[in-house]
Amino acid sequence: MPAPREPDEYLSALFAMNVAALILTLLASSSAWASSETTSLRIGFHYSANDLPEGCRSEGGGLIGANHDLSVAQFNCRGQRVLTFNRLTHKDSKGSPHWEIVDLVNLPMLRKGESINDIDCIGPMEGYTLAIARWREAKTRTHASQISYAVHLNISAGRFETVNPNLVKCEYFEDRN
Repeated sequence: MPAPREPDEYLSALFAMNVAALILTLLASSSAWASSETTSLRIGFHYSANDLPEGCRSEGGGLIGANHDLSVAQFNCRGQRVLTFNRLTHKDSKGSPHWEIVDLVNLPMLRKGESINDIDCIGPMEGYTLAIARWREAKTRTHASQISYAVHLNISAGRFETVNPNLVKCEYFEDRN
């Protein structure tokens, strides 16, 4: 049996553990900061379609809300796909909308055979649901056979919430080609 430690040794060990925990916390938060800095998009960022950050391109989106004053947009910023929830701030003299990012989520990398779908998915809550999935075609419908990731937009809370992929269903019944 090891000899009991002196109080000073105990305090030194406790101090070292607290310092290690603080360093891990700082590293975790700095990596989250770095990922949002990598994309140049962040909560509170203002942009228009003609004024995107360098390295970012729009990959689509759509208007939501009764007054079309909210939107969801997908961006690709240097290979990182980002989904944003936006609020209209104003329209310029040419009528182009300007947006403020209310919330964003960095989407996971797509694996072979996966695609992003945001118009044919129904989650456990009503409203906008995006899923990353593999698709399977049948005679009368096309449906997601394997959903690996899903996120729901909680408009009233103003944020995205991840959803258990097993609770999401994605399908459509007509040919889009």
